[in-house]
Amino acid sequence: MNRKATYLGLNEHHRISWTDDYNRICLTLAKLGFSVVTIARHTGLTQNQVVYRCRKRGLSVMDYRNGSSPKALAVLNAHRIRMGNQKTG
Repeated sequence: MNRKATYLGLNEHHRISWTDDYNRICLTLAKLGFSVVTIARHTGLTQNQVVYRCRKRGLSVMDYRNGSSPKALAVLNAHRIRMGNQKTG
């Protein structure tokens, strides 16, 4: 299912759904220190959406890990977005 980036991670009332996979993985990767660009690229969210979700949860985003090292790739592969099991709108 192809969803526009505008609606990723939102519920039917267009509010952030904190139980949605996009948001949970976004916050998990932010806690692990991945950069905003890497999180956005991996989840399909925009960079502004990543920053907004992190700020709403009180997380600061560390911009020191770009996802290119072997350990970082292992973490990214363990937290895959599974297309097709997301609720729409």
